[in-house]
Amino acid sequence: MDETPPVSVDGLRQRYGDFEAVAGISFEVAPGEMFALLGTNGEGKTTTLETLEGHRPAQGGTVRVLGRDPYRERRAVRPRIGFQVPERLRVAELPALRGARADIAVDGGRAVASYTVTEAGAACTSCCAGQTSTASS
Repeated sequence: MDETPPVSVDGLRQRYGDFEAVAGISFEVAPGEMFALLGTNGEGKTTTLETLEGHRPAQGGTVRVLGRDPYRERRAVRPRIGFQVPERLRVAELPALRGARADIAVDGGRAVASYTVTEAGAACTSCCAGQTSTASS
C-alpha cells in the first residue's frame, strides 16, 4: 500500500513584496486525518491554502497534494480535493471564490456592482448568515 501522505509541505515560503506571509512551514497530513490551520490574521493561513489548492505557485519549498504539484498539475488535483469555506464571507468574495474553483479570474466587487444594497443583503442572507454589503448600483 502507498504510504505517500495526501498533503506534504516542506519549507513553504510565500511573500508579498517585502512581507513574508509564509516563513518556511512544513507539515504532512496523513490519510484520513482531519487537519486545520489556526492562527491570527496575517499569519499566512489563507496563502498556504491558496498554494495547496493550486491558486499560486510555491515561492520556496515543496508542496505536494496527492503526490502532485498543485499549481503545475492543478487540472488533475482540483477535481480530487475539497475545502471548507469560511463561515462568513463578504458579498464581493463569493464570485471570486467560485471563479477560483473553476480556474477563472473574477473581480468580485465588479460582479456585485449592479446589486442594490437590499439585493446584495438578500443574496448574502441565503449564503452567509445575513452579512450585509455596501455594494451599490
